[in-house]
Amino acid sequence: MEACTLAHIGDTHLAMGAPEEAETSWRQALALFASLGHPDAEQVREQLLAARGGRRDLA
Repeated sequence: MEACTLAHIGDTHLAMGAPEEAETSWRQALALFASLGHPDAEQVREQLLAARGGRRDLA
């Protein structure tokens, strides 16, 4: 599933010290998960929140 791949790519970017790229991948994953009504959308949303220091401006 493309959304899973994007979420993992985001994790890899973060581990490599590239948080902006991680956020981009996670946003794409979140959009796909949310459009499918997939429960992993919440996990990706939480990763984005954590990466942004808890800020909820995810638009």
